[in-house]
Parts: sequence; structure tokens; C-alpha cells
Amino acid sequence: MAEDALERIGRELMFSSFIGAGTWASGSWILERIVGSLEEFPTRAGDVLFQQGDPTEHLYFMNDGRVRLSREGHADWVYEGRWAIGTTDLLAARRRSRTATSEGDARMFRLPGESWLELMEDSFDLTHNALIGTARGAAALYTRLAPDGGFLPLPTPRAAADSSSLVGRALLFSELPLLQDVSVQALTDLASYATDRRLDEGETLFGPAARSDRIHVVVRGSVEVTREEPRVTGQFGPGSVVGGALCLGNVDDAWSARALEPSKLVSFSAEDWFNQMEEHPEMARSAMAALSLERERIQEILALRLGELVLH
Repeated sequence: MAEDALERIGRELMFSSFIGAGTWASGSWILERIVGSLEEFPTRAGDVLFQQGDPTEHLYFMNDGRVRLSREGHADWVYEGRWAIGTTDLLAARRRSRTATSEGDARMFRLPGESWLELMEDSFDLTHNALIGTARGAAALYTRLAPDGGFLPLPTPRAAADSSSLVGRALLFSELPLLQDVSVQALTDLASYATDRRLDEGETLFGPAARSDRIHVVVRGSVEVTREEPRVTGQFGPGSVVGGALCLGNVDDAWSARALEPSKLVSFSAEDWFNQMEEHPEMARSAMAALSLERERIQEILALRLGELVLH
């Protein structure tokens, strides 16, 4: 019995590092549910966790070890240390996009994917931490892709959206990856908190000396984001969120943004967004999926440039 208790305590301590100390302190029931649903999955070198094309049924957690994710025609990703593996496939509701192979002996665990999604709906603290962590992870990869950051090219010019009305703002938001598959009511509720802003050419939107806690969507014109060390720039046009994952991942306030031409934007605060996520769980899942896919896109670019991407 004493050994069982020590084993459970060890698992709880390990998973507290995955879900965040604040989440653990505010809801030990989260750890109890996770640990109760876990299946230990020890691996040896060459063991396959899952194959590309398999149904996505579990999340895999490792506290140490080395796992290689491979896909034909793409550069490999290698995870070393403490990682959760397979989250993007689960959030995007798709089959496995890569094959995961252990490259050494490791003590791993797996959790049914549906259990993880249910936990995210039941605990907003868990969801909040996961969102911030994913955004910061993607933002850190932008800096490794200097000087262009791996940002998407400016989209083809299109007619400016009508952001003068509640319906117009809701329609604009419905086209954002962060808010796809979100109910009309949720979009309308969020749009009711949004405000317009016009920028002159060269005017600063945010920067190290003018921090922003708002998510900015370009309606007309274009906005450039910049980081000095290392020097990285990216441009964002109509229908895009300024900075991509920087909307939640600008952790060190090292990025700044300015209008490249007279521009119009619509924005809402992170606080209002999070409040709406608590009211509308599908909004949180949509944001998590979009940020995970953005991180995956950046990892693909970085792995291609390096030949192999090793993540610690």
C-alpha cells in the first residue's frame, strides 16, 4: 500500500508540471482525474507509439526520454525531456499526422484523448494555462526563424469587411482560425466587446513601452510586427490577427507593431476573450486548435531549414 501511495504521489508531482502549479493549487481534483485515467506505457528503443494515419485516441506524456516524429517527405521532429505528444492531432480532430518512435528506454504514460478534452471543458484554469503555453511556444519559434519569423505572406487584397455593426464584426471574427467552428451566439457576444481603431502610416500599435493586452484584427491596411534581438519582422493584412500567436505569446514584450499604411483594426481584450471562453467552451477548443496548428506550421518550416528539429 505504501508503494502504491508513493507511486501515485510521484505521478501527481510529474503531472503538476504539465498542467501548471496554479492549476494544481486551485483544483487537486484535476490531478486525481488525470492520474486515475492514466495508463503506464514503458518503451524501449524502436517501440512505435503510433503510426501516421492511425486514429487519434490518446495523448502521450513523457517526463524524460527521446521520441522521433516522422512523416514521409518531411523533416523529422525529435522531442527530448518533458513533453505531451499528440495534442495537435487531438485538437484538430484528425488522424495521426506523423509516426512516433521511441529512441530509448523511457517511462511514458498515455491518457484517453476524450478524457483530456473533458478536463479542458471542466477546468478553465487548465485551458487558460494550455492556451498561454501553446502561444508562447509558437512565439519562441518565430524568433528562431529570423529574419522573416516564418509568418505567412500577406493575403491577396480583398474588400474591407464591414466592422461598423455588431453583425459585421461577428462575421469578421468567424473567418479567423482562432474563432472557427464557434457558435453565432459566442461570436456575437465577443463582438459586443470589440472596438475599432484607426492608425496613421507609421503609428505604433504596441511595443515594449506601450504594452497591449488586446487581440487586434486587421480590417483595412497592413501592420508590421518587429523584434530587435534577433531581428524578425512580419506583415499582417485584412482578415488576420496581428502577430499570429503573439496575441497571447508576447511574454517578454519584446515585439512591437506599427501601421505600414493608413489602417483600420478591430480589437477585443484578452480578458473579455477568456471570459467568453468560460461561457462558450467551443471557443476555447477552437483557439487551442488554431494555436497548436500555428505552432505545428512553424515547426515544419524550422525542421525543413535545419534538416531535423530537436525540441528540448
